[in-house]
Amino acid sequence: MLQVHDSSRHITYVLPDIEQKHDSASRGDSRMSRRKEGTLSQKVQEYKNRRESKADKNLTDDEMNLIELLMGLDRKYEKPLIIVEGRQDERALRHFGIKSRIMRTQTGLSRAELVDQIASIAGRREQVLILTDFDREGSDVCGFLQKELELHKVKVLKGLRRRIRTLMGDRRCVEDLGALFHKKDSLEMAT
Repeated sequence: MLQVHDSSRHITYVLPDIEQKHDSASRGDSRMSRRKEGTLSQKVQEYKNRRESKADKNLTDDEMNLIELLMGLDRKYEKPLIIVEGRQDERALRHFGIKSRIMRTQTGLSRAELVDQIASIAGRREQVLILTDFDREGSDVCGFLQKELELHKVKVLKGLRRRIRTLMGDRRCVEDLGALFHKKDSLEMAT
């Protein structure tokens, strides 16, 4: 058996032995090592693809789309300013590798002060994603911030919020996304 460690995912793959064809001449040694490396990388890639396709079957299409959307958020929307309610919400988003600036609404500021702070940070060029919870309180906060920020000429990504809400299904809290991330990881490790 051959063990290959994927440091980007902190996973060790165990692969069956690879048969080698021996060249009788010493000149074939470099070709043999290149062939062996090519075969090894192909086997590792095939194994990863098989593993990922098995793990994907345990996640719903919406969950997979949500994971892909969150993991590509920084790149696709040029690192928008993200507004969440609390520390757990921020932590859940960071699990997906989001590097964008994240502001929390639960900071002790009044709503007016919060709007002014967001508007000054975002300016007129940066996009803002309001990702408060999808319960009544979170929706109220979102509606208020959206209206006020648009008065300050700040671009709010309303369609993206709706898309995330649709993909979240029964989940109402942003912090629940952390559980989705861990579900994805545990499924990958199990297969």
